[in-house]
Amino acid sequence: MSANDILILEQILTEKKQIVSPNMAEPDFFEVFVADQLLKNYDLSHEEIESGIMGKGDDGGIDAMYTFVNGQLIVEDTDLTHYKKDISIELFIIQLKTSKTFTEETIQKLEDTTLDILNISKNLSEFILYNQELLQIAGYFQKAYRGLVAKFPRLTISYFYATKGDTTEIHPKVKERVNKLENAVKSLFPKVEFNFKFEGARELIKLADNNPSNSLQMRLLENPITTTGGYSCLVLLYEYYKFITENKDILRKYIFDSNVRDYEGDVEVNQDIRKSLANKTSEDFWWLNNGITIIADKGQYSNKILTLENVQIVNGLQTSMEIYTYFKNNKSELDERSVLVKVITTEDTASRDKIIKATNRQTAIPPASLRATDEIQRDIEKFFLSHDLYYDRRKNFYKNQGKPKDNIISITYLAQAVMSIVFREPDVARSRPSSLLKTQSVYEKIFSKSYPIGVYLTSVLLMKKIDIFIKNLSGISSDERNNLKFYTAMYVAIDKIGKSNYTVEEVEKLDVKSIDQVHLSQSIENVRQIFNELRETTQKSADVIAKSKDFVEEILKYVANFTPGSISL
Repeated sequence: MSANDILILEQILTEKKQIVSPNMAEPDFFEVFVADQLLKNYDLSHEEIESGIMGKGDDGGIDAMYTFVNGQLIVEDTDLTHYKKDISIELFIIQLKTSKTFTEETIQKLEDTTLDILNISKNLSEFILYNQELLQIAGYFQKAYRGLVAKFPRLTISYFYATKGDTTEIHPKVKERVNKLENAVKSLFPKVEFNFKFEGARELIKLADNNPSNSLQMRLLENPITTTGGYSCLVLLYEYYKFITENKDILRKYIFDSNVRDYEGDVEVNQDIRKSLANKTSEDFWWLNNGITIIADKGQYSNKILTLENVQIVNGLQTSMEIYTYFKNNKSELDERSVLVKVITTEDTASRDKIIKATNRQTAIPPASLRATDEIQRDIEKFFLSHDLYYDRRKNFYKNQGKPKDNIISITYLAQAVMSIVFREPDVARSRPSSLLKTQSVYEKIFSKSYPIGVYLTSVLLMKKIDIFIKNLSGISSDERNNLKFYTAMYVAIDKIGKSNYTVEEVEKLDVKSIDQVHLSQSIENVRQIFNELRETTQKSADVIAKSKDFVEEILKYVANFTPGSISL
């Protein structure tokens, strides 16, 4: 390793930390940075990256863990029912050290922990050696595997061992230890694809330098029909497959960010697309399919090559995913079938949103799925910008611009804050983080043009203030923080407003700046005491209590005789 590698890596870390999260401790930022780089192709948000990082101590040698099904991150409330076949489960386990060495002991610890937490015949709640974060995240994998095993999924388990060291100087005994880890994994899952990678300073530099390309090229079958502001063209299926993938057949997920729907799995329309791909007939594929719609900032055509900048596939996700799956398993450059691709070039955000909504009106989509393009969403984004907050209605739009992590607000985060504070339903915010907006009625309850727009800012500022404060509290685990923070937000709002039946307008006027650390500390302690008393009374688990209406009702009972600012038990 060049003597400069460490120096360059440290400089990258310093600059990234200053931009993304200047107040984060250096070891913590190293964890976030490395996990983000290793999983860059999965286009995770800051919240998603941090959701897989373990708390300190009793982590079994695992610093981060993520489970994906067909490329989608599995979280607490993920619905697995729409996965029918052609299922891929990927588990990533990451060990991170700021040291400059790789040791046998580290891999030995990974082996021991693997035999415990990945053994689906064991009940994770029985383990007392590991922290709750590890057991919870391991539970996501077990839930996914158990729920889908009858459908014979392809399972891949990949380990990353990252330090600031030199991978060319790893001792042979350390590398040999990997074989024992592989044997341990295959004793649990005989048909698993096992991967292990050592990542040192040089490898981390290369990962940091490998950013998604803003300019992509697509080879066309024939000259396109060119119009003002766009192109209509035929593209060979395999050429389209190459356009939406990069090294090692990895899907370019970032070009689907503006698509309003997730992949819907084994629904009828996808079955039909799959059949038309598998069964070659005299009809070309594009005769039987509506095709793809792409928006790009700019386009340039020459010699049957269309070069596009800032590509977003806004319609045709289902078709794209079926083409991706088909050619990943059946590579054939000799396939002469083609797909119709419509390209629209515009840099105007409002025009993009209109196109996204219009192109997706052609098929039956729940109205809530179009939420990112709604006027209320654009209004919130503009309003937040005037307060130095970046509302990520289009996932990772601001992350990819390098905006500070703590200033980026996701739609889900805002929805959880509003549910907890405005509607006094922290149990819903805690129990349904990813599925909160899938029901149109719930979406319309949270996002309404009839509300003063300032209520969204107040909710976020209060939620952020509690988040930051509770993260810095000693003697409280990250699992406990997650269980208490939404209830604490409701509690503080009630206390500051002085009643529990407050209005949306009263929330908007709440003075978040006046809430000091003494107030926050006492509020969290009160909520924590109510939580513990309820656990003791009901003998239910912390997880069950944290997702229950009972916890809300106990807090509301306590605050029934509140006077403004009365926070003492």
